[in-house]
Amino acid sequence: MLAMFSAAGAFAAEPAATRPPISLIPATGYTGTVSGDPATPEGASVELRRIAKDGRAFGSSTSSLDISGKGGAVYVLSAEMSVEGDGQATLWMRAHKDEERLLFANTARQLVQARDGVTERRLVVNVPNDANRLVFGMVFRGEGSARGAALRIRQDTARTATRDTGAKENMDAFIAAVRARALYADRVPWQSLQPRIDAAGHAAQSADNYPLYREILRSLGDRHSRFRLPHEADFATQRTRAAETPRVERLGADTGYVKVPSVSGVESQSSLEISNGIQRQLCAIGQDVEGWVVDLRDNSGGSMRPMLAGLFPLLGKSSPGAFIDRKGKVSAWEIMGEPECDLSQAPVAVLIGPRTASSGEMTAIAFIDRPNTRFFGQPTAGLATGNLPIPLPDGARVALTTTHAQDRSGRRHEQVVPDDVSEGEATMAAARAWLGGGKAL
Repeated sequence: MLAMFSAAGAFAAEPAATRPPISLIPATGYTGTVSGDPATPEGASVELRRIAKDGRAFGSSTSSLDISGKGGAVYVLSAEMSVEGDGQATLWMRAHKDEERLLFANTARQLVQARDGVTERRLVVNVPNDANRLVFGMVFRGEGSARGAALRIRQDTARTATRDTGAKENMDAFIAAVRARALYADRVPWQSLQPRIDAAGHAAQSADNYPLYREILRSLGDRHSRFRLPHEADFATQRTRAAETPRVERLGADTGYVKVPSVSGVESQSSLEISNGIQRQLCAIGQDVEGWVVDLRDNSGGSMRPMLAGLFPLLGKSSPGAFIDRKGKVSAWEIMGEPECDLSQAPVAVLIGPRTASSGEMTAIAFIDRPNTRFFGQPTAGLATGNLPIPLPDGARVALTTTHAQDRSGRRHEQVVPDDVSEGEATMAAARAWLGGGKAL
């Protein structure tokens, strides 16, 4: 990818008068077509196709926009994108001051794949004050082809007006949140950091202090708090997306299987589509199977609500767990509405492992002390703490660890350890043997 973007930089160095509004970056193994102008309301069109295997190559469009005197604003790159085949497509943007690269952003956390159909992706970027040029495009890697319609770049005056990129304003908001809410705020060496915090308030813009934010979050020692750049924070407001399509199927005649993947985003309608889809599939075969395998081994976290809501028929109506903050306040996990069917008495084998993390671990905790339930696999990642999203004035966001997790019996867990330790194919074999051997009953 770096080599490809270097090619984009070479293209951007051409005189503006001779530069086309959009073109393709030469890449071994890829071809395509481009048309239109991404700086117009109609935008541009891009098609990228793989024609030969080259594991290191990407196909990409590239465009350049002169923003001299217009830095310090919010710019939005968007497109209606689709993929055919097994490849992945993203948007990317760089901000430059002459030939110096100041910023790079992409939508890699919101990949477009064939299963997404035609879907909008947008990249919302706080461009640095001293930037005078943007370079951007759509990139595709893998088998098949990708299309982008209405590829557009624009300055977002509304977001620019509402986002405060002042260094002191953002540092004050960040420090106040960590001191007031962080689970382990007392671990931060506040006294020794104070001179640097004071100096940071005089920086030219909030982005100059992002490294200090990350340093302070690391000093919490919770291994879970994260800082999200403004363009990354915006992804959470876009369509909620599962890392892979949730799977519900039969294993033989009398065992059901459900694989719940990571889920990113908090948009309510798409979250509901994910959870309702899992519930419908569970209930479609639930009366015809005697037990269930719930596979959380690849669930690294994200949004917990659609995970628990999808498994509502198996979890039952009682609260399956709770968060508890540093002051001892307990907030029970509640699944809204009614389950589409009742499978709460069915035997369940839960598969976990080291990739089960964060909300994936919360979902595992929801099954602890459920009747007729046993855990198989390896210990989880040990990130079973709750993160609170805290927005900052410039559009960035802190995912701040503020709570422990406890099961339905009130016991606290930072990690889930299986009842039966196994790995690889032996995990599924042990789970099915337990379900099929009558031990679950």
